[in-house]
Amino acid sequence: MFTVKDVMALPVMDQSLLLTAYEASKQNQVEWVSIIEAPVEDFVRKNEVVLTTGIGYKDQISQLLTFVKEVKEAGAAALIVSIGHYIPQLPESVISYCSEQKFPLVQLPWDVRFSEVTQQISSALNQEERDAVKRSDSIRKELLEIVLRGEGLGEITSYLQKQLDMPVIVTDRRGRFKHQTRNAERLKSLWNDYLLNQGDPLSYSYEDGVETRSLPSNMHWISTPHSSILQLTVQTAREIQGFILIQWPSKGIKAEKELLDHLILLEHAATTSALCFLHDQTALETELRLKDDFVWSLAKGTFESLDDTLSGQSLFITIWIQIIYA
Repeated sequence: MFTVKDVMALPVMDQSLLLTAYEASKQNQVEWVSIIEAPVEDFVRKNEVVLTTGIGYKDQISQLLTFVKEVKEAGAAALIVSIGHYIPQLPESVISYCSEQKFPLVQLPWDVRFSEVTQQISSALNQEERDAVKRSDSIRKELLEIVLRGEGLGEITSYLQKQLDMPVIVTDRRGRFKHQTRNAERLKSLWNDYLLNQGDPLSYSYEDGVETRSLPSNMHWISTPHSSILQLTVQTAREIQGFILIQWPSKGIKAEKELLDHLILLEHAATTSALCFLHDQTALETELRLKDDFVWSLAKGTFESLDDTLSGQSLFITIWIQIIYA
């Protein structure tokens, strides 16, 4: 996730100064950059770094404060103000407001071109997107290799634990355990307590105060006394196959922000797990069908050999896997 802190680390920002909200600068996500003067209206998007010269506010401190408030309320990630021409220095009232609101306020020397700032921020955002695509492709290949090697849900569970360094459990659609990591005993206990109270794996109990609008529809937070459980629904063809449970070390807004860094991994894990569930289900259905065929052939007196039956089962499953992963 590209943040205000990353913006401040760019070469073009060497002469800038972050005046407020250092901690927020490490958390506020940056998605774009724009140059805005009054009025703000609907020209500022959420998670946008806003640059301004403050033209027209040289002797109008109250109006400058109003402008800053409107930028903050629009959901901007930070405000960068060019100092030295229209605004000789930022008023204390503006700095105090941004400090109280934990809103990153940055002063930039007048001789630093806005075009250079926007170019470097845009380039960094584009590079982050390319890195995300590369990482996504790498994760997808690694998880698919697990399936193709026939290692299934157990190895996917271990893979998630290694990547996240958190306890992981996989359950069926009724919440019954299928696979777990070695350090998941506490998570098992929390999940059993949750099922005992709720009775249904789909009875979500959201964390108070957590912003969930950014989460995919198959991910939900479950509230526990000491930690959070992230519940991923594994679904195929509109049918729920099971759940992936991850014991998150933090809670609330902090957990939500941490989750954003792992969305690609979790989405690929849910998709690959769905393939494993399908494979297991199809293999079971094939085994049951072949058993029925075997009993029926015995009844009709047409049974030839057990080897032929097993050979037919193996061939069917091999062809199915090749079709699924082609």
